[in-house]
Amino acid sequence: MLFPTNRPPRPGNRASSRSRSAVEGMENKAGVTLIYEVRLVNRSDRTVKIPWKASPRDIEPSKPGPYEYKMASLAPRFVNASGQSEALEPALIYGSDAPSTMREVGPGQSVTIRAKTRLNSLRSGDLASFLSIKQNSVNLSVLWSLYQVSFTEQNGQYHETFVLTEEENPSTNTMPIHLGSQAGGSPSTR
Repeated sequence: MLFPTNRPPRPGNRASSRSRSAVEGMENKAGVTLIYEVRLVNRSDRTVKIPWKASPRDIEPSKPGPYEYKMASLAPRFVNASGQSEALEPALIYGSDAPSTMREVGPGQSVTIRAKTRLNSLRSGDLASFLSIKQNSVNLSVLWSLYQVSFTEQNGQYHETFVLTEEENPSTNTMPIHLGSQAGGSPSTR
């Protein structure tokens, strides 16, 4: 069973020299992007295989037709001081029967995944109203989910069926994110 944990990035692997946390921000034309790292720890007594490709194109077969693949979702969410949570756009990772598309994680071992999400993907559309007015901050947590996906053709139409293959696992810790405290309004941690 894999458990996600928010963690600080390794030195030399930061998108911004200002941030020394697991969450970094950067402005772009589409809005603010939140970059975060999650460490997945295998706490079971068996080796598990997880998807390891960032693009679904890496796992699609060369010939058209039915096939199956695995998909993992890292779904970040903000939790404000009132306990309300707001889901952000998930990062998706893909794998198939091809060994190069999967990563083995032995008992007690861990892997780190660096992902990003757009802050303008908040459902409410108004980040300011979601934030704690007093602290202008939220906590970040992540939910790990693993699916078996079947791609089939029925009556000339293509269908994808998603089946959750293990219990969803929330992160074992949360990380405070202070929004609007840096120049340009990029997220930071303290």
